[in-house]
Amino acid sequence: MITSSGKRLDPREVAQIVTEMLSRRLGYLPDWLPSDKSADAAIMQIFARYLQTIIDRLNQAPDKNKLAFLDLLGIQLIPAQSARTPIVFRLADNVPDARLPANSQVAAPPPPESNKRIIFETERAIGLAVAKLKEVVSLWPGRDQYIDHSTEFLTGQSFQPFKKRLLKDTPHYLYLAHDIQLAFAGKSSVNVIFELTTASNEHLDILWEYWDGAVWREFLEMRPSCDEEEAMKQDSTGGLQRSGSYQLKTDCAETSKTTVNGIEAFWIRGRLDEPLALDPAQILPEVESIKLGTEIARPLKFSWTAISRKKERP
Repeated sequence: MITSSGKRLDPREVAQIVTEMLSRRLGYLPDWLPSDKSADAAIMQIFARYLQTIIDRLNQAPDKNKLAFLDLLGIQLIPAQSARTPIVFRLADNVPDARLPANSQVAAPPPPESNKRIIFETERAIGLAVAKLKEVVSLWPGRDQYIDHSTEFLTGQSFQPFKKRLLKDTPHYLYLAHDIQLAFAGKSSVNVIFELTTASNEHLDILWEYWDGAVWREFLEMRPSCDEEEAMKQDSTGGLQRSGSYQLKTDCAETSKTTVNGIEAFWIRGRLDEPLALDPAQILPEVESIKLGTEIARPLKFSWTAISRKKERP
C-alpha cells in the first residue's frame, strides 16, 4: 500500500520476507535447511503472507491518521458524483444540420474488466452543424495581436496558443465596393463621406487602398501631412472624430475586380495603421452611413484624317 505522499513505511513483499527469514536461520537454527516443497517451507510462506498483511495495514496508518485529522477540523470528503466527459459529435457529409436535445444517451466502450457499456447523458441541448472547422486563431485583445494556428490544426499538429514570439498585429479593414463609382482609371478622385452617430474620442490613422489587379495600392498622399490645411483636405473627419469625408486621389491608376468575402466587385479598403488595444476609456466610432463620389479626368482624344484631292486641269 502506498501513502498519499507516494512512499511506503515498509516496502517489503512476501518474497523479501521469506529471504530475510532464511538469511537469519543461521543464528537460530543452523541445522535447519527447508526444501522447496516441504511442510516447513509452506509454513514459512503462510507466516510471510500474514506478516505482509500486517505491513499493509501499517502502511495505511498515515492516511488514516490524516483523514482523522481532517475530520477533527470539520473537513469532509467530497460526496460521490457522476462522471463527466467532453463528447465530440461528427455528422456525415450528406446530412443536414440538426439539434441534439438534452439528456440524449451516449454509450462509451466497456472497461477491460467488464462487458457492460457505460451510458452517459448530455447535460443540455446543442446544435450540430455539418460545417467543419477551417481556421483556428488565438486572439489577445489587450495587445490587439493574434496567432494563426490554422495550418497546424488542418495538418493534425499540436500548437501552443498565445506564444508571444509568434504574435502578429491584428489587421483592421473596412471594405467598400461599387461597380460604377470605384471602376476608375487614369487620374481620379474618390470622396468617401462618413456620417457618424458616435464619433471617436481619439484620432484613428486610416490608410486607403485600391485593388489594381495584382496588389492593394495606397492612394496618393495618404500619409499624415504636417500641413493642417492639407490634412483637412485629405481627411475632414480628423480620423473619424467627426462626420466628414476622405479625399482619395490616384494618378494613372486603374482598378480591377476582386473577390472579398465571396463578392466579386470593384473594391477599396481602409486599413487601420495602428494597433487597437483594449482600452475602456476609448470610444470607437459608430457609422450611420457612407457615401461615395468619384471624379475621373480623361484627356480629350483627337483624330485627324488626311484627304488628298486630285488637281484637275481647267
